[in-house]
Amino acid sequence: MASLVRLAELTWRAPTADAFRRNIAVRVRELRELAAREDAVADLLDRVATESARAA
Repeated sequence: MASLVRLAELTWRAPTADAFRRNIAVRVRELRELAAREDAVADLLDRVATESARAA
């Protein structure tokens, strides 16, 4: 959520449309990278839960 707030603050202050598009592109890339990391953590937690259940 903080990223979206920051996105709004930065992009609307862009002096030109091109700067606005660059800011959006950067923020979208950052959000995609964050989503990929969150997916990796979720996969790891699933594997840990599976192995824990198997060991129990």
